Amino acid sequence: MKYRSIAGTFGCLDNAELTFGPGLNVICAPNESGKSTWCALLTALLYGVSTSEKRRLDFLPDKLRFDPWSGKPAFGKLTVEWNGELIDIYRKTNRNGILQEFSAVYAESGEPVPEFTAKNAGEKLTGVSKDVFVRSAFFSGTSLAVSQNDELEKRIAALAGTGEEEVSASAVLSRLGKWANERQYQRRGRIPALAQEIQEYSATLAEIEQENMAALSTKRRLLTLRAQEEAATAAAMAAKRHEVKQNRAKIEAARAELSALETKINAIIEEYGLEGPRGDEDALAEAETALTLANGRQMEEQLAKASLYQASLRLSEWEKQCKPSPFDGLSDDYALEIAEEEYEAVGQDLATRPKRWPFFAGAISAAVATILIVTRFFTETAGILMPLLFIGLALGGIGYGVYTALQAAQRRKNALAVCEKYGTTAPEGILSAAAEYVSQMEERRARIRAREEADQSYMHAAEVATLVANRAEAALAKLDISFDKEAQTVLKRLSAGQTALRQAKLAKMAAEEKLAILEQELSAEQVEMTDSGEEEAVALTAAEAEKARQEAVAARFAVEAEDARHQGRLSHYPDKAELVALLSAKQEELDNAQAELEAITLARSVLEDVSGVLSRRLTPKLSRRAEEIFQTLTHHRYDRIQFEKNWKAQVVSADSKEPREVFYLSAGATEQLYLSLRLALSEVMFEAPLPPLVLDDAFATFDDERLESALALLADMAKTRQILLFTCRQSEADRAEAYGAVRIHL
Repeated sequence: MKYRSIAGTFGCLDNAELTFGPGLNVICAPNESGKSTWCALLTALLYGVSTSEKRRLDFLPDKLRFDPWSGKPAFGKLTVEWNGELIDIYRKTNRNGILQEFSAVYAESGEPVPEFTAKNAGEKLTGVSKDVFVRSAFFSGTSLAVSQNDELEKRIAALAGTGEEEVSASAVLSRLGKWANERQYQRRGRIPALAQEIQEYSATLAEIEQENMAALSTKRRLLTLRAQEEAATAAAMAAKRHEVKQNRAKIEAARAELSALETKINAIIEEYGLEGPRGDEDALAEAETALTLANGRQMEEQLAKASLYQASLRLSEWEKQCKPSPFDGLSDDYALEIAEEEYEAVGQDLATRPKRWPFFAGAISAAVATILIVTRFFTETAGILMPLLFIGLALGGIGYGVYTALQAAQRRKNALAVCEKYGTTAPEGILSAAAEYVSQMEERRARIRAREEADQSYMHAAEVATLVANRAEAALAKLDISFDKEAQTVLKRLSAGQTALRQAKLAKMAAEEKLAILEQELSAEQVEMTDSGEEEAVALTAAEAEKARQEAVAARFAVEAEDARHQGRLSHYPDKAELVALLSAKQEELDNAQAELEAITLARSVLEDVSGVLSRRLTPKLSRRAEEIFQTLTHHRYDRIQFEKNWKAQVVSADSKEPREVFYLSAGATEQLYLSLRLALSEVMFEAPLPPLVLDDAFATFDDERLESALALLADMAKTRQILLFTCRQSEADRAEAYGAVRIHL
């Protein structure tokens, strides 16, 4: 396959066109003239532009990066020679996105190429996917240039692993593994959580359905039992009509009993004073609860008050035991500061000694005066003034000495007085007294804090007790009861009265029900006798009929209770329609997560397989060819290239024979190693005829000598394949032209 021409509007290109020749083509143009854009357009025409990529902080997708600057819709045309035919490939912009409309036709006939589609055109022409094409047949200066740092080994591994020098295959696999683990890792992740939620929702729906079916069955049973109860009641009433005469006495007795119960109820109400609000059972229960709580809070208040008293007592006793201190009323820091000053002053005063030199000076002056007088030296020189002068000096020196001695004695006396003030005889005792005072103050503060905490506890307990007591008083007021010591007794009496009244009312209700039944039986008998004049024949006795009725009633009560339980359980379940909608949403979310997990698992498998296949298939052959190219580029400065399993590279120089890691190489040598590896990949990854190579400013760090070798190598390779060399350097283009390259100007 060979490129013949390319044209389009794409990025900075506006209806531009390039025509290529066979062999080595050099396209020379300055920076910002569109060389990289032509390379991007070539790749886009072969493999299309992804519309799913999103803009990120550090990434601008091609669909935005190469949107035409002119504002026109993007389009492109690539003419290639493939299998002896010229084929025109068109991609245009439509509503689906940039370059999303595809067509491929034979250039001469205009007939469509049936086997070419938007997705497979590039792979059909080059024989490889886009990732492999970019890795092995498309060289960019930005992907070759690299600084010497700890990223070098990762870059070497990335060249053969993913084609992106910023992300290695292991990094991609790690990221895919992280995504997979986020969705499911053993029993954790989003998928197990969703499955658990779906299981819970499904179980709840099943429970609701089961409860509905059970409730429906209970309703049907209840209808049957009610019919049976009605029949049993009718039979019982018929049987009782035979015993109406005997029941009339029972009616009278029941009326008497009912009258007695009414009298008893009135007596209880009058005895216990249950008229009005005192008969309210809820108010009584509220008052009992409030009174019990108030009593408890009062007890807590008393305990808190006792604790406060104990804390105050301990503080008072401790203060009585404390001895007065010269530092009383001073802060800790100020007391220590005063002690330090007193300590230094007393130490200096005690260390003061009388000065001796005045005595010595006076003695010497006296001796000189004596000598002058004895020898009569003064009569010959200065007269009587000389002896008088020395005598004055002697008296002055002795007087000053006496003065200093008295002063030293006074300072010592004052220092001892200061020590006596602090109860000590040495200056160190002043510091000890200050330390003792600070310790005493700390103890006092601690005891004061304890008393304040006890006081706060008491105040809080008193406040709570007052609040609860107010509530109890309000509750008792509803019953017209005073909040005093007798309140508990009054409540107990009211409770006993309400219990007795409740029992009497229940007994009255039972008597009324009994009387109503008897009167109903009597009324039925009178109606029967009025209608037929004869008693109705019955199959059961009254007792048997009543037993049958009671059994029917009991059965109905049991089924009604069962129905109430069903309805109660159903009321606690969420709305069935909402639960079904939620279950559907969760199931859809689970399906999406499982589909994502399957896609991630497939991607990991494919990436691992591709990485493994590349390593096993290409490493030996790739190493030999990369060594040959690297030797040619470096003029046999390096003999061998060694690749480890993870594609880390080491080189062996001709002089040392010791393998060196790539970060020992210069930037230019490192780029030459990368170029050797990529050129070797471009040969071993494809079968003949080899597809064209595209190089975009790939020799930026090459010196003149090695650039010459690289161009010679490309010229030799151009004998068997087409090569497009984009460069911004005129010198590079001139040298390539010297090797027979077709020069193309932008």
